Amino acid sequence: MQDRFRFRWVTFVALFLAVTVSGCSSAPEEAPAAQSSTTAAPSSLPAGKSVLPSTTQTSQKPPEVVDLDITGMAQAMGTIYKPCKEGQSSFSPPAVFDTKTGRLYSPPVPTVPTGSQLTANKCVLAGTPDNIVVLYFWTFHTPSSGLQPESSTTAITAIGVTDKNFRKEAIISPEIYGLPTQIFPTEGATVARYSGGAGAIVAFSPASLAVVWRTQDDGVNFDYDRSTFLVQQSLPETRVIIRDAASGRVLLDNIDESYITNTTSDPHSMSTGYFIERYRPKNNSVYYFNPENGSTIELGVDQPAVTEQVDETLLVNMPGREGPESLKLYDIGSGLTLFGVEGADFAGIADYRFANYRNYLYIANDSDSPVIDVTTRKKLSDGWRIRPVQDVGDEWVLVQKGRMDTEQCFFASVPTSCTDQDGYTLQRVGSNGYQGPFY
Repeated sequence: MQDRFRFRWVTFVALFLAVTVSGCSSAPEEAPAAQSSTTAAPSSLPAGKSVLPSTTQTSQKPPEVVDLDITGMAQAMGTIYKPCKEGQSSFSPPAVFDTKTGRLYSPPVPTVPTGSQLTANKCVLAGTPDNIVVLYFWTFHTPSSGLQPESSTTAITAIGVTDKNFRKEAIISPEIYGLPTQIFPTEGATVARYSGGAGAIVAFSPASLAVVWRTQDDGVNFDYDRSTFLVQQSLPETRVIIRDAASGRVLLDNIDESYITNTTSDPHSMSTGYFIERYRPKNNSVYYFNPENGSTIELGVDQPAVTEQVDETLLVNMPGREGPESLKLYDIGSGLTLFGVEGADFAGIADYRFANYRNYLYIANDSDSPVIDVTTRKKLSDGWRIRPVQDVGDEWVLVQKGRMDTEQCFFASVPTSCTDQDGYTLQRVGSNGYQGPFY
């Protein structure tokens, strides 16, 4: 996350909500040879009416729009890309969005030794946002020749995307069984899970291809964010372990806790952090863990229904099965509640749709569909025709036009699926970030 997108709102936002709540193709370029806070109780206001003052938005010249097919795009290393397809007899390289040129780039693929045959391959985006590479894991079969018996060899090849002259290759130790079952696009080091043999979780350096750290694969659940990796164990006890991907350093190791999956409207849309449930006699509780600073945000007793993370903010809808139903916007770094409405005051708006971008809260309903500035508590617009959704790299943003779908288009760490792709565009906004229009 870039500093210009970091927002620290020092004003504690009172609960105020009194409203009813609620692209494109380009061919790839060919490769060249903590803390929990609470808020004051909200006022109870009539549903279906807007009571906050409106302000007028200054018109902005529309940013440059790139003609890009975003179907099946995933996000990693500060950009988006179409993942490579696992194959047997041929390589299928990824198509990586070059944030400088606004075009897709397909890097070269490994060269199979003469006389050998490719039998399996996988690849993943690796490195850092400033130095992206593609790691190919591949196996080739060499038939017998003379006194040499037939053999099967597994190799790892790093091919540069940022530095197009970078290429490195190594043979993976036979003690690591075949191709990884899963490969995770974590920054700093690439984490691979091997379920064959005794099982192992191995982190490789994209620069040297050396094994950075290794641990036994004894988990039942696995996940990752931008730069960390999570393993949930079930035996001999329920346990959550989170490691820094680059070093293997343990950031969290708690027993009687469980990782909560499927909290987001799109899988793995969390670029930082995890939701974890504590098991305590008669007192289970859920919290968000931020591995960047080790802080937590206490969320209550229910598992979150829907969450969304944009830059430094976290929007959480708690379903109210055991605790109060609520919608809250948190500052991830400080843990402060920037906005919130809960209990009886949330009941009238629970069926509507919400999203946020920076300090803007977007509400989709059948009446006014307002945009709220959470820092001033002012309604900025009766209805919105455009909505910035998500930043991509330093100078691009995904923008939605028209309406907010129940399933939002959101670049995640797995290929995205949009119900209305034509309503979304990827726009270049420059080094100062998105300046509008916001609604």
